[in-house]
Amino acid sequence: MPEERLLTVREVARRCHRSEETVRRWIWSGKLSARKLGNQLFVEEGELGRIQPDLRISELKAEYQASPGGRVRVHRGSMLSSKEEELKHAEEDEAFQDEMLAKYGPVDVVKLLRKVREE
Repeated sequence: MPEERLLTVREVARRCHRSEETVRRWIWSGKLSARKLGNQLFVEEGELGRIQPDLRISELKAEYQASPGGRVRVHRGSMLSSKEEELKHAEEDEAFQDEMLAKYGPVDVVKLLRKVREE
Protein backbone atom coordinates (compact mmCIF):
# COMPACT_ATOMS: atom_id res chain seq x y z
CA MET A 1 0.00 0.00 0.00
CA PRO A 2 1.55 3.35 -1.01
CA GLU A 3 2.27 5.82 1.76
CA GLU A 4 0.14 8.97 1.80
CA ARG A 5 1.69 12.30 0.93
CA LEU A 6 2.99 14.19 3.94
CA LEU A 7 2.13 17.86 4.33
CA THR A 8 4.02 20.45 6.35
CA VAL A 9 2.25 22.53 8.99
CA ARG A 10 2.37 25.48 6.57
CA GLU A 11 0.68 23.47 3.79
CA VAL A 12 -2.05 22.27 6.16
CA ALA A 13 -2.62 25.84 7.38
CA ARG A 14 -3.01 27.11 3.82
CA ARG A 15 -5.42 24.34 2.84
CA CYS A 16 -7.57 24.86 5.94
CA HIS A 17 -7.37 28.68 5.80
CA ARG A 18 -5.97 28.77 9.33
CA SER A 19 -2.73 29.98 10.88
CA GLU A 20 0.24 27.68 11.36
CA GLU A 21 -0.10 28.15 15.11
CA THR A 22 -3.70 26.90 14.99
CA VAL A 23 -2.57 23.78 13.13
CA ARG A 24 0.13 23.19 15.74
CA ARG A 25 -2.51 23.52 18.49
CA TRP A 26 -4.66 20.92 16.72
CA ILE A 27 -1.67 18.58 16.63
CA TRP A 28 -0.73 19.07 20.29
CA SER A 29 -4.36 18.69 21.40
CA GLY A 30 -4.77 15.46 19.42
CA LYS A 31 -7.41 16.78 17.00
CA LEU A 32 -4.96 16.22 14.15
CA SER A 33 -2.39 13.44 14.10
CA ALA A 34 1.11 14.18 12.86
CA ARG A 35 4.61 12.73 12.77
CA LYS A 36 7.77 14.47 13.68
CA LEU A 37 10.66 13.96 11.27
CA GLY A 38 13.74 15.69 12.57
CA ASN A 39 12.42 18.90 14.07
CA GLN A 40 9.50 19.36 11.66
CA LEU A 41 5.90 18.14 11.96
CA PHE A 42 4.18 16.41 9.04
CA VAL A 43 0.50 15.53 8.58
CA GLU A 44 -0.76 12.82 6.24
CA GLU A 45 -2.92 14.30 3.49
CA GLY A 46 -5.82 11.97 4.38
CA GLU A 47 -6.07 13.58 7.81
CA LEU A 48 -7.38 16.78 6.23
CA GLY A 49 -10.49 15.05 4.94
CA ARG A 50 -11.20 13.92 8.48
CA ILE A 51 -11.13 17.41 9.99
CA GLN A 52 -12.43 19.64 7.17
CA PRO A 53 -16.16 18.89 7.66
CA ASP A 54 -15.72 19.94 11.30
CA LEU A 55 -14.17 23.20 10.14
CA ARG A 56 -17.12 24.11 7.90
CA ILE A 57 -19.64 23.42 10.66
CA SER A 58 -17.64 25.35 13.25
CA GLU A 59 -17.35 28.34 10.89
CA LEU A 60 -21.12 28.41 10.41
CA LYS A 61 -21.71 28.13 14.15
CA ALA A 62 -19.28 30.99 14.81
CA GLU A 63 -21.03 33.15 12.21
CA TYR A 64 -24.38 32.18 13.73
CA GLN A 65 -23.32 33.28 17.20
CA ALA A 66 -21.76 36.53 15.97
CA SER A 67 -24.49 37.75 13.61
CA PRO A 68 -27.26 40.02 14.89
CA GLY A 69 -30.89 39.54 13.87
CA GLY A 70 -30.89 35.79 13.32
CA ARG A 71 -29.76 35.97 9.68
CA VAL A 72 -26.65 34.58 8.08
CA ARG A 73 -25.28 35.19 4.59
CA VAL A 74 -24.91 31.99 2.62
CA HIS A 75 -22.85 31.02 -0.39
CA ARG A 76 -25.95 30.36 -2.47
CA GLY A 77 -26.03 33.77 -4.10
CA SER A 78 -27.07 36.84 -2.15
CA MET A 79 -30.01 35.09 -0.46
CA LEU A 80 -30.31 35.41 3.31
CA SER A 81 -31.50 32.47 5.38
CA SER A 82 -32.19 32.04 9.04
CA LYS A 83 -29.33 30.75 11.14
CA GLU A 84 -31.29 27.65 12.07
CA GLU A 85 -31.91 26.81 8.39
CA GLU A 86 -28.22 27.14 7.55
CA LEU A 87 -27.12 25.02 10.49
CA LYS A 88 -29.68 22.38 9.48
CA HIS A 89 -28.37 22.42 5.88
CA ALA A 90 -24.77 22.20 7.08
CA GLU A 91 -25.56 19.19 9.26
CA GLU A 92 -27.44 17.52 6.37
CA ASP A 93 -24.48 18.18 4.06
CA GLU A 94 -22.11 16.70 6.61
CA ALA A 95 -24.29 13.58 6.97
CA PHE A 96 -24.40 13.23 3.16
CA GLN A 97 -20.61 13.55 2.95
CA ASP A 98 -20.19 10.84 5.58
CA GLU A 99 -22.65 8.58 3.71
CA MET A 100 -20.84 9.05 0.38
CA LEU A 101 -17.45 8.50 2.00
CA ALA A 102 -18.69 5.25 3.53
CA LYS A 103 -20.27 4.13 0.25
CA TYR A 104 -17.53 5.12 -2.23
CA GLY A 105 -14.45 5.77 -0.13
CA PRO A 106 -12.19 8.82 -0.53
CA VAL A 107 -12.27 10.55 -3.91
CA ASP A 108 -9.17 11.96 -5.56
CA VAL A 109 -10.64 15.01 -7.28
CA VAL A 110 -7.38 15.95 -9.02
CA LYS A 111 -7.14 12.47 -10.52
CA LEU A 112 -10.76 12.67 -11.73
CA LEU A 113 -10.20 16.08 -13.31
CA ARG A 114 -7.11 14.86 -15.13
CA LYS A 115 -9.06 11.86 -16.42
CA VAL A 116 -11.91 14.08 -17.67
CA ARG A 117 -9.46 16.45 -19.39
CA GLU A 118 -7.80 13.54 -21.17
CA GLU A 119 -11.11 12.37 -22.67
